[in-house]
Order: sequence, then structure tokens, then C-alpha cells
Amino acid sequence: MASVLARHFASPYQRFFLLLFVFLVYNHVKAREVIHMEKRDISASKYEHSHSQTRFKRSVDNKCQEQEEKFLQDLKNNKSIHEEFVFRNESNVSIMLTWADDGVILVAMTSPREMKASSNLYRSDTFGGNFKEISSLLENDIIRKLNGLQHHKSNVKKIYVITYSNLFITEDGGKSFTKAPLNFNLDGSLVFNDISENHILTRESEKKQLHLSSDGGRKWKPIASSVNLFFWSTSKHDKSYTVYISQKNDSYTSTYYKGDVYTLKKSSGDYKVWKSLLHEVVSFGIQGNFIYATTLTKDGKERRMQISSDGGITWNEAQLETITHDRFFSVLDMSEGLIFMHVDNPGDTGHGTLYTSGQDGIIYSKSLERHLYPSLYGGTDFYKIKSMTGVYFTSRIQTDNTISTVITFDRGGIWQEIEPPAGVPCADKMKSCHLHVHNVFSKKQHVNVEVPLSTPSAVGLILVHGHVANTLQTTEPDVFVSSDGGYKWHKALDKAHHYQIADSGGLLVAVPSEKFPKYIRFSTDEGHCWHDYKFTNENISFTGLLTEPGSQSMSVSIWGFRQSDSKWKVHIIDFRNVIHQKCQESDYKLWLAHSSRWKNTEENTGCLLGLKTSFYRLRPESWCYNGQNHINKNETKVCPCTRSDYQCDYGYEADMNQNCKRGVPVGRDIDICIRGHEEKIVSEGYRKIPGDKCSCENSKCFKPNTKKIDLGVLCHSRIQLIYLPLSESAANYVVAAIVVVILVLVLAMSIFFIHKLCLLRRHKVVYRYSLLNQPEDEIESQVESALSSQKLTFGDYSDDEELLQ
Repeated sequence: MASVLARHFASPYQRFFLLLFVFLVYNHVKAREVIHMEKRDISASKYEHSHSQTRFKRSVDNKCQEQEEKFLQDLKNNKSIHEEFVFRNESNVSIMLTWADDGVILVAMTSPREMKASSNLYRSDTFGGNFKEISSLLENDIIRKLNGLQHHKSNVKKIYVITYSNLFITEDGGKSFTKAPLNFNLDGSLVFNDISENHILTRESEKKQLHLSSDGGRKWKPIASSVNLFFWSTSKHDKSYTVYISQKNDSYTSTYYKGDVYTLKKSSGDYKVWKSLLHEVVSFGIQGNFIYATTLTKDGKERRMQISSDGGITWNEAQLETITHDRFFSVLDMSEGLIFMHVDNPGDTGHGTLYTSGQDGIIYSKSLERHLYPSLYGGTDFYKIKSMTGVYFTSRIQTDNTISTVITFDRGGIWQEIEPPAGVPCADKMKSCHLHVHNVFSKKQHVNVEVPLSTPSAVGLILVHGHVANTLQTTEPDVFVSSDGGYKWHKALDKAHHYQIADSGGLLVAVPSEKFPKYIRFSTDEGHCWHDYKFTNENISFTGLLTEPGSQSMSVSIWGFRQSDSKWKVHIIDFRNVIHQKCQESDYKLWLAHSSRWKNTEENTGCLLGLKTSFYRLRPESWCYNGQNHINKNETKVCPCTRSDYQCDYGYEADMNQNCKRGVPVGRDIDICIRGHEEKIVSEGYRKIPGDKCSCENSKCFKPNTKKIDLGVLCHSRIQLIYLPLSESAANYVVAAIVVVILVLVLAMSIFFIHKLCLLRRHKVVYRYSLLNQPEDEIESQVESALSSQKLTFGDYSDDEELLQ
């Protein structure tokens, strides 16, 4: 039969129809998985408060009671540990804030009204305990509402204040300013170079003209026009100060794609000559040595992901599914030596597949299916835990359309639901229960929750809002804390709170999610014992709980809008007035990261990604502070390689014994062959997880021994699938019948899928997230204006804070 098929399907057109038939049958099966989801008005529901506005009453065990009696006598005697400041002469309602040094804060107050724009600039050097207006240093220019206050990426004292005609620069935390007149409309973000403090990029919004400064912002020159995206290079293969841009390409035309198309270019030196790298580019990005770009095929029907790891000299197409225009893909993280990429499923399902790349960013393995990423809301719950290497949160949609939280401890190798905390009852005892976490999707639905919080300075510590149930619930969540990177959890606080980490994890602070909170709660033992401090008797519309960037300070600030006279007010609480003693060496203990993953008897206990790391962490029972300049000391050992240090390579799947076996479906191989990728794909069965540091210096080391297979060989013999003993005449009739059947099926399936696509495009996704609640809308119009104002988007150093949630 194989020889008969080879003769009758010898031409490319005949083979095309055969492959199309296989493709349509495969997708017919997949299309049956499309979910119908009921449309509900989520945003109209109300949030029922059960809080009272009196002091929280919480049962405390002997340990917590001992803390209060031993260390908190001053608070029991109503000693004040905070300062407060009211912006009495301030009528502007939009606020931007940035930290300018240890304890130094700059605050810009602006008006949301275009025709009557006004602004003021304030400075405090006491963590906000007292502010002085310094608008005169800006010659009383009007500060922009959008991006009007920006900090330098690598110099905390260097702040840029952008007005409608000038740029004001301070290099001493706001004590003095240098004026730099602007000859273009600067209303975007400043992009700083990682190597040189003085090299800055920004784009003029209307003409899309890219400007460069090489003297810290005092002088600017245009270097490119019609620019969409722009980045400084971070590749070791580029010259210093190389810039990448996507420049509009007006010559590209397509009947399938109607959006803007760009050419990817790069330049350095005087930026007069730009080298073209890729054409038909839709978007691109840079992180580390990776440069990725989405490109269109020549006919514009599909989009592809191109990856370069050598500064754009060579490009390889990421081995992923074909992406049509009713789908999208998104790079979620590239910070740990591999790429996490979401690929949308066909149709408006709101979920897709999460992939992880190899070290070169080209070959991808499936990491998680049904990954939540609704395009309608433009957000995902994917979150990197900053306090522990290799750990990530995200959400997935279950088969009944409910949402659940999953976590990985090995960079996407294995995802699992979060183990429920001990002693916390399940919402439905008839079903299996886990801890489910609120994140960006909940915020997009106007749910009054905080997203997960972690920081590199507080090793292993994570704070979340969540429920212990079989799925994410709609009732008011509680606060949960993990101190070991997400393996074990405990319930820290009842009901919703705004929370922050301070003193490198030695101090946790929280304010109840009430309209007019009056108490702040604090814990010195990773959220087991909490103590209350009343900071006000007034009705203050809460807008933000802030700590200094890096979460190392002992001071926190509570920002709000006074109800009585509509004035901004800030309360500064310095917990050094409560915790007086600096921590000594005996206050720390050695803690093995990821030890909860293993049994203590195992030789590789604590090994993850080839390393075993132990940190010196503060003992929870110690009543002392780490201090502003605290450094987390650690000890690291290299582990021998085991099976857990390897993933199954492209085209392979793990069997019941975790052995990687050839497992790519036939349709997937055919798709690869059609797209002509066979020369780029060589599989070894196993591949080491990117960034894994394990070694093979002894006989116990896991050494995969598999034969390399070139998938190109499979592509060349792909059509020879069936072997049946038939005579030539009988075979001719069979082939003719097959051709007729194929043509009829192609026509029928084409009509079916066109109809299906039309239905999907009209479909609106709503999940069984039930009626998510939101707080009652009783805020005054001035506060609403403040809440709707633009907030600064801050970078890796997070010196800017969002006051208005």
C-alpha cells in the first residue's frame, strides 16, 4: 500500500491534500474540547464587609502572649511610635512618589484636569514624617501627570522630574536640581543603560522619534524615526551602547494581516547607520543574551517566534505550534536562563499551553496545559517567586471551567497544586482541597485583594491572599504565609489585608482591607504572632501601605485621604521604637533551601537545579532587627546529577517510570516537516534543565545514554505509513475511492471549521469564577480621580511605589 500511495500521491499537490486531511481530522477531535462558558456580570457584584472598625480581637497562644508581655509594654501604655503629616495646602488629588535615598522621599502632586493643570513637589528626609514643598526649585513648572516623576535605574539619588517644557535633574535626592530644556515632547519613560549611568533613551510620542542622551539627560539628539519598540542591548555579543529598534515598514502588504509591521534594526557608535536584522516583525524583546521577535510569514497568514542568542547575527525559529491571527503567544519570563512562553489555544478559550525552552531558547517542551491567560483582560497569574530560585505560581482552568492555582519548584518541570495548611478547614469537605491564590486575574475583576508578595532580601518568604478549597473561591480571602519558598503554608490573618515585607523578612506589616482602617498589625516571627497598633482615630480613605525599596527598612508609611477635609495624610511608623536590639550572630540559624522537597534521609536532600544552598536566616523567636544593610549569607554545594536534573527533549515524553520515550503525535511531526524545520531539530531524548549546575564526578551520577535522532529522517519517510498486500488494479480502485472521500471530507470539514471560527470569534469568555465581589463605591469624586490617575511603571529596582490601588 505504501508504494501505491507513493505513486498516486507523488506530486506536491496530492501530498498536500493528504496532509490536509490528516490535519482536519486531528483538529476535529481537538475542536470538541472547546468550552462553552456562561456570561455573567462579575463587576456588578458588591463586597460585603464583615469587619468592624474597632481593634481586632484575635486569640493568641502562649508564645504570642509572652511576646506582648515581654516586649510590648510601651504599646500597652499607649506610647506613640509614629509621626504623621497632613498636606494642608494641597488641592491636587493625583500623587506620584519615589524614594531618593535612605529615608528620603519625593512626592509630586498633580491635577487631573488638562485645562487647569497644576502641580507641587515635596521632599521628606524623615521617611515621610515631615514634608517640605520644593516646587520653586522647578521654577514652578507644571509636572506631567504621566511619567512626571522617574528615578534612575542604578542611582537612587538621581531623580528626573518632567514638566511640559523642561527636564529637571537631581543627583542629591532633591536638594538641588539642574534644568535641561526640551525641544521635543517627552511624555514617555526614560530607558537607562545598564553600563553607563549617563546613557538614556526615550521616545517622542506623536512622531515616534527616538532620542538619545549621553550626558545624563542634559542634551538630547534624535537617532531614529517611526520607532515602535526600543531597547538597550544586554547581549555579550554586542558593542557597548548598542540599541535595538523596531521601525515601521510601510512596504509590507497582506490580505490576511492588517496591523502595523516593522523591521528590526540595531546600531551603535554615532547611530547614523542602522543594520536590518529581521523584516515583517510584529514585536520583539530583549533579556540577557536572548533576543526574541515575532514575525509574519510572507503571506501574513501566520506568526512565528524567532530567537537569537548571538546579538542578532543568526536567528532560529522557536519550535512551537503554528500561530494564526486568532491566537497569540507571550514571553512570560527569561530571567533564569530559559524562556517561559504561553501559546494561546485556538478560539476564545482564555487558556493555552505554557512551554519552557532549552538553553538556546529554540527547542521548547510542554510545561503546563490549560494555562489561564484571557486575552480579554490582558493579564496572567504567572508569577515568579523572588525569594526562591526556580519557584513560580500560575493559574489554570480545570475541565469544569473553575480556576485553580499551581506551583512549580523546578522552573516548570513539574506543576502541582499547593498543599493546604494544617488546621485550616476545607470549604467543601466532600472534595479534595488545596490552597488557591488570588493574583492578577482577580485584580482585573476588581476583587479587593493583593497579588502575591516576595522579595529577594527575605529568603523563602511569600505572602498571598487565598482560600483552602477545591477551587478559587468568591468569598473574602484570608492571608497565608510560607517561609520555605511555597512548600508549606500557614494561615496568618483572617480576611483580606494590605501587606508588606520589611527588615529583610524580619518584620511583616498589614493593614485591614477596610475603607477607614485604624490599626496596623505587625509580626516578627514570619506571620505566626500578630500585634496591633492604633495609628489614627480619624476616617482616612486608605490608598497605600509602603516600605522602602528592597524591604530592608524598619519604617513603613500609611497613605490616605482624610475624610473630614479631603486632605492627603501620611502616617510614618518606625518599628525601631518597638524592636530596639540589633540582631547578633546567635540570632541566626542555618536553613537548607528546598529541604521540604526531600526526605531528610535522602542523600540529595535540598538539591535543586544541581545546587544545594543553605542560608543564615533569622530565628523566628528572636526579637531583634536585621538592619538596613543586612546581607543574606549562604553556603552552596554542587550536587551529583540525577534524573530530576533533566527534562524530556523535544519529541519525547516521560513514561510511567520517568524514562523519556519517543512520544510526539503523528500530526505534530507532519506539521514540523511541512514547515521545513527538520534540519534544526536534533533530539537526545533527555536534556539538562537550563541553568542546572549538577556535576557527574562519580558513578552514582545519572548519565542519559540515548541515540541522537534527526527528525529530518522521519520527515523524508513520513508518507510511508501503511503496508497492505493489494493487487495493482484493486489498489487503483482503492486509491480512487480514497481521493473522492478525501475531497468530500475536505469540503465538509472546511465548511464546519469556518462556521466554528465565526462562532468562536463572537464568543465571550467568562469562567466559573462565580460572582466576584468588589467594595462598595462610596468614595468621593476627588478620590475617584486620584484612583484613576496614571501610576508610574517601575523597573527591577522598584524605587517607585503605587499608592493608589
